[in-house]
Amino acid sequence: MSTWLAVLLAAAAFTLTYVFCVRPMMHGMGKGEEVALAAGDSEIADLREELHALRAHDSSRRQSPEG
Repeated sequence: MSTWLAVLLAAAAFTLTYVFCVRPMMHGMGKGEEVALAAGDSEIADLREELHALRAHDSSRRQSPEG
């Protein structure tokens, strides 16, 4: 009896995971995807800003002084 209960619980966990997690993500409606994209967008913007500042600093150091 306990073996059948374990099998049923495993099947129920698999089914619920598929219905509420896997299936919505395959259709592009997963909640975690939106959060990850929002976090990724802000991080990309920060990194681009930092890269722009580093390039500006590097180009100012490369210019030879007029004299």
